[in-house]
Amino acid sequence: MALNPQKPSSKALPLRIPSGRRIYDALMAQIEPDLVTATIPTLENTYKDETPEQNAERRKRYLAAFAKYDRAFAALTKELREAVQQCRTHAVSKKSKKDDEASLLSDFSPLPAFPAE
Repeated sequence: MALNPQKPSSKALPLRIPSGRRIYDALMAQIEPDLVTATIPTLENTYKDETPEQNAERRKRYLAAFAKYDRAFAALTKELREAVQQCRTHAVSKKSKKDDEASLLSDFSPLPAFPAE
């Protein structure tokens, strides 16, 4: 009986990865609360009375916030990649050790049966 493994689809992952929006909002909330997705639609009304100088200053602040966000996201993905790789390496080394032990044990076959006298 042959097994027919199927390539798992990306939607069949056994874990729930947060949406891009949740990740973005979690990071940006710590950097510039004005730029979380729920707040962006309200900005025009919030800042309707600002002067052109205030608007220019706010735009500079937002540009800096996006640069900081990009660095934070890069750090997060690097940390996640390293953590997953470390777990993978650990799992592979454990499997290799078990395979080596199984191989070693199989090299020592049971004692042959002696013919009955």
